[in-house]
Amino acid sequence: MKLTTGLKLSLVMGIDMAWGGILSGPGKDVFASMLALSRREADGFIGQQVEPVLWWCYGFNYIGQVWWFLRTAATHEVNPAGVNRARRQWWIGAGVLLLLGLALRIWLVWFIYPDLPMSAIGILLFILLVDLVVVYWLPCALMTPRNFSTAVPGWHTLQVWLKRH
Repeated sequence: MKLTTGLKLSLVMGIDMAWGGILSGPGKDVFASMLALSRREADGFIGQQVEPVLWWCYGFNYIGQVWWFLRTAATHEVNPAGVNRARRQWWIGAGVLLLLGLALRIWLVWFIYPDLPMSAIGILLFILLVDLVVVYWLPCALMTPRNFSTAVPGWHTLQVWLKRH
């Protein structure tokens, strides 16, 4: 099955919305149960402290997506040097997003709620990694033009998998 650009974009948007729904629904309940707070205090903490951090991280990842799409759409370099430059830029973007996500979580844990249980910290780090995969890597891998296919790690594997399914 050949995925058109419109179908890929719809898939990216659907995955983004599903991930947001998981975090704001069942994910929120799991996280609240890990806190040593009453349900009311946990809901307040999550709503006023955790969710804004997650939204900021989501926003940064979304900006990274858009930056990558604009970068690859505006460049017609198909020579190896251009692809290598794009690959470095993609990895720099991933690194910056990882550092921003870690910085926001460190701020949340050290300054806002230093007594956060390790299980909750683990969940926050897990969400960071899934954000990078779902909101940065997957859209980049789906929407990267063929001439930049080696710039995004795993692009070829994802394309082969999509053709089989």
